Amino acid sequence: MTSPTKAEVAQDKLARLFSNVFHPFLVSLLTLVLVIYLDGTALLDAIKWTVIGFGIVILPLTIYLIVNVRRGRYSDWSISIREQRHTIYLLAGICFVILVLTFIWTGAPPIALACLYAALSTVAIAAVINRLVTKISLHAVAMAGCAAALYWVSPLLGVLLALAGIGVSWARMRLKHHTLAQILLGWGVAAGSVFVVFSVYL
Repeated sequence: MTSPTKAEVAQDKLARLFSNVFHPFLVSLLTLVLVIYLDGTALLDAIKWTVIGFGIVILPLTIYLIVNVRRGRYSDWSISIREQRHTIYLLAGICFVILVLTFIWTGAPPIALACLYAALSTVAIAAVINRLVTKISLHAVAMAGCAAALYWVSPLLGVLLALAGIGVSWARMRLKHHTLAQILLGWGVAAGSVFVVFSVYL
């Protein structure tokens, strides 16, 4: 087996950097703040709604992921084995339902609820595809969904994030975590869910 060249090592480092900087949890949180704020809500209120989302969805998923990786139930932080992803989709779905109900009860802005409905739809569709067909790149899901949501309130930011998403997609394929088909599925499901839900709900 030949050793990787310096160029290949550099590409792998860049791919890991892209994957970490544009982690789905981080991108989702920053996007939610921006979308709510750019839609006309005060910045502090946008941050408040995002913090609630972090506490109900991101924090439980992060803790669950850490525990399962450390106990060996998940192969790695990317959950590379498709069959291991079933439970994370189930937990994500439950968390999003709780967050939707919380946002409705506390009077969250319509666009915040639209983001959650799109996210819930994406999780449901991705879970079915993951169980029956193949795994979907969650990095691609996050980048595409967030880019589509941002495009709704700021076309420029949406396009910029979509361009960054191309780099992230390359990174996931470079690291051999996903195939091109899995990347395209992630883009299609997430962006499609956002545009359909936003068009109907807002």
